[in-house]
Amino acid sequence: MKSGIHMLRLFFIIILFQVFQVLASAHSVHNDSQIESGGIVGFQNFIDNSDQYKSIDLNNSGQFKAPPAINLSVSTSILRIAMLTWTTTDPTLQGTYHILRNAASAGWVDIKTLPYTTLAFNDTISFPYCTPTSFEYQVSFVANVNAADNATSSQVAASFPLSDLTAPANVSNLSVALNTSPSGFTPMISWDRITNDDILAYEVQRFNPSDGSWPVITTGTPALNSYNDATASPVCGSSFKYIVRTTDMCGIPSAPDYVNKFVQTINLDVVHPGQCDKSAKLTWNSYKNMIGGLGGYKIYRTDGGTPVEIDPIPLTDTSYVDNFNFVNGKFYGYSVKAYSNTNSFTSSSCVKSQQYTGATLPDTVYITQVSVENDSYVSVKYYITPDGSVSKLFLERSDDNGSTFHTIDSIVSPVPQLYYFNDITADIQAQTYYYRLAAIDDCGSETMSINTSQTIWLQCGKTETQNILNWNLYENWLQGVEGYEIYRILDNEIATTKIIGNVDPTTVSFPDLLTNFDIMKMPCYWIEAKENPGNPVLQNAISKSNTCCVIKAPVLFLPNAFYPDGTNKLFRPVPKFSFVNKESFRMTIFSRWGQQLFETSDIDKGWDGTVNGQFIPAGQYVYLITYKSTEGKDYEKRGTIMLVR
Repeated sequence: MKSGIHMLRLFFIIILFQVFQVLASAHSVHNDSQIESGGIVGFQNFIDNSDQYKSIDLNNSGQFKAPPAINLSVSTSILRIAMLTWTTTDPTLQGTYHILRNAASAGWVDIKTLPYTTLAFNDTISFPYCTPTSFEYQVSFVANVNAADNATSSQVAASFPLSDLTAPANVSNLSVALNTSPSGFTPMISWDRITNDDILAYEVQRFNPSDGSWPVITTGTPALNSYNDATASPVCGSSFKYIVRTTDMCGIPSAPDYVNKFVQTINLDVVHPGQCDKSAKLTWNSYKNMIGGLGGYKIYRTDGGTPVEIDPIPLTDTSYVDNFNFVNGKFYGYSVKAYSNTNSFTSSSCVKSQQYTGATLPDTVYITQVSVENDSYVSVKYYITPDGSVSKLFLERSDDNGSTFHTIDSIVSPVPQLYYFNDITADIQAQTYYYRLAAIDDCGSETMSINTSQTIWLQCGKTETQNILNWNLYENWLQGVEGYEIYRILDNEIATTKIIGNVDPTTVSFPDLLTNFDIMKMPCYWIEAKENPGNPVLQNAISKSNTCCVIKAPVLFLPNAFYPDGTNKLFRPVPKFSFVNKESFRMTIFSRWGQQLFETSDIDKGWDGTVNGQFIPAGQYVYLITYKSTEGKDYEKRGTIMLVR
């Protein structure tokens, strides 16, 4: 009997479960029709009528299950991006999230559909929102199975108005090559158009080496992806740098990297082949930012016919020597082609031609003078004969009194007959430097300068009664040194005093007595050597030394009392101070109990015995003064001052 009752109960449960399935199926079909007919607009209807579509929770005694709740949060990091994050009470429900945005000018718009596994979205504002605009956001969930599980968050406003104020992207795959045309070579700049941003125009900019600017040379529509620069001149005598800037629909330009991301035409220089070694020397600038990476260079030679590739060059090289059996009097043309790693992109130089002729060799390379200029660099002037006989000239310097030399600068063809080098790396206050020249002719032979010259290094010392100057002799003028002149200037004043002229050429020291100038001012000295007359190359040559200053400890006198109502109205250093860096001065006045009463960084402004415009009582006060010497050493004075009323 009991077993029969159990069987009856089991049968009843099965029948009840089937009834629930039928009801759930009908409920699902009804909600699916709502989605199809309502679309995005129907999201709100799902929420408004959620009571009649509540699903049954079979795991909880047949009770209705509430639809998931979405909690939306909107934050902003920059003026263009709204960052949306949300949570849901039932993250296991499968479906899609729809991101809706509302602007006063456009209304609610469905801007993004995301899978149910995604709970964040960054909305980047672009055209037409070029000015700050207020936005609201809402997230709606559409369930895959049961419309009763649809849900919509509350409407959340961005914390502040957003707008498209961000610079657009720069172009990619930028390249430049020299194309041939009936009028000659012209640079052709090309790039990939940007398709994922609201680009209004492309601007091609060309570097101006005279002032370092990047002026716009043309502006094109969003369809533009190349430009033929017919205004570049001289095309075959210079290297031209280009960059392409974008402007978006809001009128905001991109921010190109003018230092690292430009492209540049290849300018080839060919030294004419010399008959002595029958070799053509080629140099060119490296091609920067090749698409896909630079694979290397190829050299082409022609003698009037079809160009012939003569050698591949590694990407690290920008020079080549062509050893060829040149025919005297015949012209030979060269060009350089840069190629990418995949050979898909190339850029060639102009064709540079040279005629094979005999070489002229130098017979004299002479240093006319070595002089310290503006107390900051060394100027090395030279003279070469005959003119045009040197293809390269190297400046060599010795830092160890002429024992060893190393190259510090060079000039390549055409080398001027009378010119100069400026050595900005020399520490002119630390030592003397020796200089010589190495001239390379068209045959590659080396000719050294006929003289080695050195700078005059002046050193200063001091005693209680005089300043002592010491220097080295200037060497190796053709006519020798006529004498030295000694100059002095006080505290960088405009007026310069020639202490003495035509000092004997063998003299290397001079005592400057402290009796003929204001010793409270800092004296600085320099020496000038003069060459004897009769030099056939250059007349009136001189060599200047470095400037040497005699720096003493700073002198700063202070009174021990002042009387604001009398003649000594201010407490400050007495006017006659010396060797003090005025910009470093700072004076602070304290009461006897440590309370700060006054402070100034103006050495000429004193304390008048008031605080906030009010007189304070007579008595003793404490001062602290800090300052630096003219050579940067820190000093400090502490003491007391008597205020008298």
